[in-house]
Amino acid sequence: MAFFDRMKDSLTTAGQEVSQKAKNATENVRLGNLIKNNDKMVDKLLYQVGLKYYEAHGQEEGTEYQELFAEINRLKSENAAYQQELDNLNSQIDEIQAAQSDLQEEMDAYDDQLMALLTDMDLLENDMDAKQDEISELYDKFNSVPFDDRINRKARIDDIRRGYIEDFIRKSNSSLINELNNCTLEDLLIAQEVADETDTELDIRNIGVLMFTEHPEKLIPGAYIELIRFNTKDAEASDDFIEKTFTGPIWKQVMDALDYIKNTVIEQKVEKIQGQAEAVRFYNYPYNALEEALVNAVFHKSYREAEPVEIRIYVDSIQILNYPGLAKWINFDYFKEGKIRGRKYRNRRIGELFKEIDLSEKKGTGIPKILRELKKNGSPVPEFDMDDDRTYLNTIIR
Repeated sequence: MAFFDRMKDSLTTAGQEVSQKAKNATENVRLGNLIKNNDKMVDKLLYQVGLKYYEAHGQEEGTEYQELFAEINRLKSENAAYQQELDNLNSQIDEIQAAQSDLQEEMDAYDDQLMALLTDMDLLENDMDAKQDEISELYDKFNSVPFDDRINRKARIDDIRRGYIEDFIRKSNSSLINELNNCTLEDLLIAQEVADETDTELDIRNIGVLMFTEHPEKLIPGAYIELIRFNTKDAEASDDFIEKTFTGPIWKQVMDALDYIKNTVIEQKVEKIQGQAEAVRFYNYPYNALEEALVNAVFHKSYREAEPVEIRIYVDSIQILNYPGLAKWINFDYFKEGKIRGRKYRNRRIGELFKEIDLSEKKGTGIPKILRELKKNGSPVPEFDMDDDRTYLNTIIR
């Protein structure tokens, strides 16, 4: 029994100690919270004391808190500037929102107008259907006319130079030579079939612009020849080059460009052959081959595109570039061999008028003639470069 009594006393004592510890812990937490609350109140009071002291002495000099006051003043100035920026941004936002509101009103008004227009279009749709066959017929008729034979709505008779058309007639040995003094400019244009007579004035065709104006490129962009001559092997990588532009009637452009090449580029080489009386003459570039290549480029260029015919003269070759390349129906391999069977011309009228002054035979003989003239001169065969989409054709003569 004494054992159990001792055990009872021990448990009672332990329980009393645990209870007392719990009370102490609770009191510890309560006192800690009181201290924290008092510390917060002290911080608030110190802030109020400091604020009042700053308000009373913040602008004074020589105080023991001068550096702190200066930093406070700097931060307050920064905040004032930031606040000004913020106010400006808010003002801009207000303006944008107002503009968006106005724009939305305009868009709503446009929507109403669009709906009204769509209603009108629905009313017109039946009329359009009725006229569709007529429109298609006119479209097909227009597309069947080559570009060079179409009316140029920007051209006027004042753009035509009578001197050019008279020079052309003389070069062609036309029967009109004897009538030049008796014919008006209108008569000459109609006789050459480069203009159409109307009730008010002449309608000038594109062929008239190309053949008889001072600056056809102003009415048909790209209607000129651009020549670049590189004086060193560095070519495009060098600044040593000569650049020339040939304008005027396209037949005169061809002649002027060929004259330049003949006088400044083509060189004759004479070789004495043993046992033969006459010397053999060769040229670095045979003139007739170059003439045919350039005529082909000007003849077959698309005058719907603004790129000019380009002549690039390198130290070892002459390259003639025109846009676009061959028509899709032409076999490129046959073309390079001069074996073209079809006869479909991009600029039929140019070919006709070039033929009158012996610039073109218009029989698909251009490439065979180039091949023949190069072979006769002992030159390499020409190279023809064209991309897969046939956007250009580059003729290279070495």
